[in-house]
Amino acid sequence: IREVADDSSGNAGASMAAYAAMAGIKAHICTPAYAPGGKKAQIRNFGADLISVPGPRPEATKAAQRMATGNIFYASHAWVPINLVGQQTAAFEIWEQLGQRAPDWILLPVGQGTLFLGLYDGFKRLQAAGLISTLPRLVAVQATKIAPLVHAFRAGGEQVAAVAADYTVADGIAITKPVRGK
Repeated sequence: IREVADDSSGNAGASMAAYAAMAGIKAHICTPAYAPGGKKAQIRNFGADLISVPGPRPEATKAAQRMATGNIFYASHAWVPINLVGQQTAAFEIWEQLGQRAPDWILLPVGQGTLFLGLYDGFKRLQAAGLISTLPRLVAVQATKIAPLVHAFRAGGEQVAAVAADYTVADGIAITKPVRGK
């Protein structure tokens, strides 16, 4: 792979731009036009091609997916299976920094759901290894305007339907249809 496209509100895009630069891969990062300037600056500073996309967050995803033809690979962190395994390390770090114990509760902003699932899997591994006796209670937090997981939870179902795109200051979790919703 010599060229990638990704969509991001900025944080994952900056990370993708940095890793791509280190690997000598050309990165095209699509962000919503309203993404914070500091996040866009990071993406540009790593040498990525920044594409500022008008409209709500899902438009940036569509733009990146349209770019993924021919020699450009769609490298969304939400879809890469190894990313979910990597997110487990956050549970290990929390356990370690709390003196080898798990917290009682974790409240976590959730967009795609990858970090939430990674924490759950990581704490399950700690429990299976006999390093903790009980799992922390994990609470997924979403923005009022874009809360597909909250709607599914309240409806009592496992299927997560897409919600209407809207603007929120919680731009990093403004995901209308989470990849890992179920």
